[in-house]
Amino acid sequence: MTLKELATVLRYPSVGAIRTAAHRGRLPVRLYQFSNKRGKFAKVEDVAACLQAMESDQDHKSKQEE
Repeated sequence: MTLKELATVLRYPSVGAIRTAAHRGRLPVRLYQFSNKRGKFAKVEDVAACLQAMESDQDHKSKQEE
């Protein structure tokens, strides 16, 4: 997954925000760099697991509020 796609899925305002979060160690998924490709990428499986964890946390918070 490209950084542009990752920014869209994780609702970051820009690719620059993704890069800044990654640099600061605050990005919830690991980025990979391939020798034959320009730029950095995220594994779709990692992003899916991150989204599931976010959904699970949200469900847990909703149940606590009831």
